[in-house]
Amino acid sequence: VHPNVYGHGIFKDMIMHYFDMADKSEKDGEFTINDTPLYNADYQGAVYLDASNLEGYDAGSFDLGTSNKFFQSGWAYKGTGDNKPLKFKIKARKLLMIYRTDNKDVLGALSVNINGERVKVVSAYDRNGWGGPVIVQIYDGTEPADLEVEMMMLNDHKDKFFDILGFGCVE
Repeated sequence: VHPNVYGHGIFKDMIMHYFDMADKSEKDGEFTINDTPLYNADYQGAVYLDASNLEGYDAGSFDLGTSNKFFQSGWAYKGTGDNKPLKFKIKARKLLMIYRTDNKDVLGALSVNINGERVKVVSAYDRNGWGGPVIVQIYDGTEPADLEVEMMMLNDHKDKFFDILGFGCVE
């Protein structure tokens, strides 16, 4: 049943039923949320960025929009063979990339370069993928730094597809 639209509906109904039952139940007393993070505060204040609010980017060979209907302001590489990188500059302490994975072999891998150095190769193909978003950390600093980010398909994947849905940035 899951993951598909029908399965999402079943999960939504079960969660809503839970909240309805909790709302109707007798209260035990006051509940306070602890202000101290359970693990750490590394990602507090993270900001979501996509083509609608990331300033000064150069899309290169990536088109605006993705195949994921919930992330329409991302970027899509459509296997054109023209392999110009998506580029942007940003000040960040942490940088995450949100992308789509699926179990279709038309999806390829891209190189993530920061300040001229390859830091990661990310593959959109995953034999267990189902078309949903996945997050990968592409920069992990302790202090904010000026970053020049470039992403382009691997040379032997220029005929493949890749959807970048957005980025998470912690300054």
